[in-house]
Amino acid sequence: MTAAVLGPLAGSEEEYIGLAIMLALLVGLFQFGLGLLRLGTLVNFLSHPVVLGFTNAAAIIISTSQIDKLFGVTVARGGPHYERMWRMWETISAGFHTPTLVMGVSGIVVLIVLRRISQKIPNVLVVALSSTVIAWWIGFEEYYGGLVVGNIPEGIPSFALPIIDWGMLPRMLSATITISLIGYMETISIAKAIATQTRQRIDANQELLAQGLSNIAGSFFRSFPVSGSFVRSAVTLRAGGQTGFASVVAGVVVILMLLFFTPMLYHMPLAILAAIVMV
Repeated sequence: MTAAVLGPLAGSEEEYIGLAIMLALLVGLFQFGLGLLRLGTLVNFLSHPVVLGFTNAAAIIISTSQIDKLFGVTVARGGPHYERMWRMWETISAGFHTPTLVMGVSGIVVLIVLRRISQKIPNVLVVALSSTVIAWWIGFEEYYGGLVVGNIPEGIPSFALPIIDWGMLPRMLSATITISLIGYMETISIAKAIATQTRQRIDANQELLAQGLSNIAGSFFRSFPVSGSFVRSAVTLRAGGQTGFASVVAGVVVILMLLFFTPMLYHMPLAILAAIVMV
């Protein structure tokens, strides 16, 4: 949803990142305000077809925005999504990078096959690690000219005050409200589904306050808007996680990756990231 909102607004990668951080702050403030006013139960009246429509539209926009990476071509950002799709089509028609397409399509096939074999197989992890090793082994970047993730900055993102672009504020207001409500609806739906299995009680306003604080805090460390993940929550529950400490453990693992293991991700093909997003 962040990509769908900011794509037409940002003209460069730097501006895109700045607006994403600003959006996280706005979403956090809106959610936290709803929690303080104890309006968590009112969000449950948001129409389910509206949620489905917006979520599916965002999925279509985000998945189609990965097509250029899948074909190994470069298309400028900016403008309405349909215009960028047309530029993609013109660029791909003129020629694409065959090794990149083979790598990306192979990733899609393996992701789908592994999912059908067993839901317990971490298909994304398997594809990400195996493709990185293969790309390093065959010299995907050096000998085939394929695009890879490259250098990822080590360490934890530093503290920085989010910059408010007051000129963009009116154009992002509707997106702030929509992402806040959709993010909350997704998370509370996940919570309800899991609560029926664990027989726990849910405090809707507490969830709003927690999401709001996480987005506010995240904006000070260069985060984009975040929400709960049904997949991760289900995996955590299936792995035996019973309390919030399971998320603490997951967070520590991510921090260790950032501190010590980012060089291992250098050779991951961008086509594989595109395949993961599209699937």
